[in-house]
Amino acid sequence: MTLFLAALLFAPQAAIPPQEEVDTYAIYSLLLKDELSRRTGESTPAIIRQTERGRLPMCVHPPADQKAIYTPLTEDFESRNARSFTLEAKLDLSTYKFIPREDAAAFLKENPRSGVVLEVSAPGYNADRSRALVYVGHRCGSLCGGGTYHLLVKREGKWQRDTEFRGGPFCAWVS
Repeated sequence: MTLFLAALLFAPQAAIPPQEEVDTYAIYSLLLKDELSRRTGESTPAIIRQTERGRLPMCVHPPADQKAIYTPLTEDFESRNARSFTLEAKLDLSTYKFIPREDAAAFLKENPRSGVVLEVSAPGYNADRSRALVYVGHRCGSLCGGGTYHLLVKREGKWQRDTEFRGGPFCAWVS
């Protein structure tokens, strides 16, 4: 193993930068609440503590007249997700549990009523952090899962889904 590869594999994971915590955890809380609202009868969901990078290059294609708005988000997303971040217990959710990525399959097997393990990417932001792009995925068993990208906009101090994007549907996967 080269020294470079060893450094990448064993490097400590970073926390979300303090200047981005409020926005990042507000975005996660909004999207994870939506994800959990579609699931009924489940107990405490698990969330993978490390951010996960999705396959963005083929998934977000803004039309020419929106490239100036959305290209900075995709570029920042790619840059931030070159490494993994460690999440902290700062989510506005009624109940959840963090687990390491490698424990996801065992968690689902041992907690069948929980029914889901959620994962998120680090958000990509524009320069003034008024728009964001983030991936949210879920695992619900060996052949069960899904995920998609979400564009958000901050209006009057509150994050909400961005309805102005005209680049067509995002990539989503389902199993």
